[in-house]
Amino acid sequence: MNKLYLFLLSLLPMLASAYDAEIDGICYNLNSETNQAEVTYRSSSEKSYSGTIVIPSSVTYKKKNMQ
Repeated sequence: MNKLYLFLLSLLPMLASAYDAEIDGICYNLNSETNQAEVTYRSSSEKSYSGTIVIPSSVTYKKKNMQ
């Protein structure tokens, strides 16, 4: 029961926001420990990506460059 409870609690942050930041119309999950940015999906209530999407090799968020 405790493992199930902890698992469900770990899912709560994903319900609050599907991504950490939106930069130039692209949503990213950001990992400040590894300095990496991962392109992710938009939440279901938002307009989805369409057309040609250009993903940069790095992004800057709160004055920190992430790749």
